[in-house]
Amino acid sequence: MSRRWDPELVPDGTGRTDRPDPDCPVERALLAVGGRWTTLVLRELMHGPLSFSALRAALPRISDKVLDERLRGLRAQGLVERRAVSGFPSRVTYLLSPAGQQLRPLLIELYRTGVRLSAAAGSPGMLGVDGVGEALGAGGDAHHDVEALARLDGAGVGEEAAQRLHFGQMAVEGGDDLGVQGGSPGMT
Repeated sequence: MSRRWDPELVPDGTGRTDRPDPDCPVERALLAVGGRWTTLVLRELMHGPLSFSALRAALPRISDKVLDERLRGLRAQGLVERRAVSGFPSRVTYLLSPAGQQLRPLLIELYRTGVRLSAAAGSPGMLGVDGVGEALGAGGDAHHDVEALARLDGAGVGEEAAQRLHFGQMAVEGGDDLGVQGGSPGMT
């Protein structure tokens, strides 16, 4: 019996596999953003080059060890570059490679999908930031999208509330009137 492939899901032979294959484009994309904190590190680097300490300041709950592991992994995949900055004292910055910059649309679509999955999970009108990440298997990381925060701020949530949401400290109730509810645990 011949297998039929959805041409939109599998447009060429590299994705036509009956097992996880590292050459499959979907597997490769998931590997790029997989792992706790990875999406957050990528998000911060989307704004431009940052030093290790600037990344730590932007992500105060990540340990030095985990940040170093994520940066090394992203560098090994060719998604992040490490550059020495001339001067005294010597400094190093991290920046997205052209391949890393191509992850932006994927991260945005993961966010949107997470919102839909959260809504479909039975919480009508409620978007729990940790629930979005769990639905995506990202452990709460997927809710960090700069455009979404701007939409929340524009919808009247306010900059302080948007920043608290940004760090996973609350949930946002959907509908016409966005209300803020506290109590969503932070990430580790």
